[in-house]
Amino acid sequence: RGMPLPLAVLSILAARAFWHLKPSVWSCAFFWLVLGLYLVAFTLNRSGWDLIPSVLLFLGVFCNASVTLANKGRMPTGAKSAIWNIWVGVDKSSRLAWLGDRLLGRVSVGDVLLASGVVVLLVDKLLTLD
Repeated sequence: RGMPLPLAVLSILAARAFWHLKPSVWSCAFFWLVLGLYLVAFTLNRSGWDLIPSVLLFLGVFCNASVTLANKGRMPTGAKSAIWNIWVGVDKSSRLAWLGDRLLGRVSVGDVLLASGVVVLLVDKLLTLD
């Protein structure tokens, strides 16, 4: 059945921590690779309507990975107070800035898609409880 959930979560968190501690395009790519591999493993046994959360999660990961990789491992943001580590202010050199954390200054299109995928997954789990 694949890797146990706690180990998967720990691996993803470790990759994210590495990206925060050593922000670069390589640590960013490593994080998205680890997350993407677990997402693929999560999706393998799904079909039909069960794919909806996976599609939303994939789209969210794709959007966030695209913008951060296009910006050398950094996420452009509209929030001035959040400029540290992997977040940078939006400027003329920002690539794919419309995919960055621009909604309310701290939320990206990818974040909305990821959150939607998680909500659909949780609602589905709650509705199928016996």
